[in-house]
Amino acid sequence: MKAKHCFRPIAATAFSLLFAINAIATDFPTELKLTNGATLHSVSVVRWEKDRVILKHAGGIDPVRYDHIDSAQRATVLEVRDAATVAAAKAKAEQSAIPSAVQSGNVVEGQAFIATRGAGSYKIGGMTIYAFPGDRMGAFDGSSTIDLGEPIATAKTDADGKFKLKLPNAEDYFLFARSTRLAGRNQEDYEWIVKSSEITDRTNVLLENSNHHIPSRAVKIGDETFPAPGIRVNYR
Repeated sequence: MKAKHCFRPIAATAFSLLFAINAIATDFPTELKLTNGATLHSVSVVRWEKDRVILKHAGGIDPVRYDHIDSAQRATVLEVRDAATVAAAKAKAEQSAIPSAVQSGNVVEGQAFIATRGAGSYKIGGMTIYAFPGDRMGAFDGSSTIDLGEPIATAKTDADGKFKLKLPNAEDYFLFARSTRLAGRNQEDYEWIVKSSEITDRTNVLLENSNHHIPSRAVKIGDETFPAPGIRVNYR
């Protein structure tokens, strides 16, 4: 027997998010009696809310107010709710304490674009993003070809200039990228060198006007050498 006449329709609320946690299944009664005499069978918790609990049972899924639960079982239900709430808060705090590099699995995501005068943002697609160990920054010293060695990770930007890199570990590193575009009859050359210490959000690394450089030397990456740029125009 279902007692839907004492239920309110399920609605998404802020408390749904706050109390969206699982019950301790071994403590929650699988047969739940209600104040109107109905009994819900094969009961399990979908989520906790402030004034009610969303339950899955043999007859479906329904919200049940705590004051609609028989008094003999109400205290047990509230104890389980409180224990689950504390456990969820603790788990959330522990998750927040994990460094972002660990949470993201050493994934770096971002977008490459150049803001132009009068033409909006030019999204740089098809550009290779390289990640190198931090100690390779010394290769930029001097005036000859920059030999960066082998990258520890690479990724290509998509049509929207977006990219995602999976790094092998959380060691010190830097991102490197070069690109060109034609602006009228001029070629614009861009180069980005972004140290890991400069990245505050690994999910939104922007390669754009404010942090690009004008490349001036050839770069060797692995066995491939990229020649020094030709005509360069600083367009900011």
